[in-house]
Amino acid sequence: MSTAMLMARLVLAGVFALAGVAKLADLAGSRRAVRDFGVPRALAPAVGTLLPLVELAVAGALVGSGSAIWGAVAALVLLGGVVFAIVGALAKGRELDCHCFGRMHSRRAGIGTLARNLVLGVAAALVVSEGPGPSVPGWLGSLSSSQIGWLAGSLVAGLVIVIQSVVIVILLRRRGQALIGLDAQGRRETHGALPGLKVGELAPEFELGCAQGPAVTLAALRTAGRPVLCQNHLLGEAAC
Repeated sequence: MSTAMLMARLVLAGVFALAGVAKLADLAGSRRAVRDFGVPRALAPAVGTLLPLVELAVAGALVGSGSAIWGAVAALVLLGGVVFAIVGALAKGRELDCHCFGRMHSRRAGIGTLARNLVLGVAAALVVSEGPGPSVPGWLGSLSSSQIGWLAGSLVAGLVIVIQSVVIVILLRRRGQALIGLDAQGRRETHGALPGLKVGELAPEFELGCAQGPAVTLAALRTAGRPVLCQNHLLGEAAC
């Protein structure tokens, strides 16, 4: 059980460290997120800046066995606050951008976010109730050389996977933004090449095929003597 508590501490420390570093890299998003979570607008800049620092402090406290209990208590408070805010927002039909891990992983807070925070909260509660377990140096000292080698290899492999995942996410987002920019540019060029009619100009004659019945022409529509409204839709654009 003591080893399990150490693992719980390290997992919690890793999650809070990652969240803190990611928020520091996107302080504007952190401030916006805390404002959406209900922090008053006047306090949001300060809270959004302090939050990642607090998360890093919690991560550091969880690593040390002497401070792990206090770190777990702080983790419980933070996780409980997030869960309370999400439940309240969902009950009111509001959507919150979690922004838990900055730009690395930002999505609408929902059941998945609640489940993740509840699992982390249970881990923190176990550390508080069962004790922090052994210290990291003490635990490493109890391992054999082969076990230490296996652990080091696993950590390196995990770190490589995390770095690759982050790089892939960043590249995909940049590619998506580039495609959106090219699409917008293409629409501007298309609209510039095909300007619309000016007010008062006569519409050119046209003929449209009809799925049911004969083709429809503008002249036929105007023979009834009633005004004709033509609604044109371009893919991805509003009606004009």
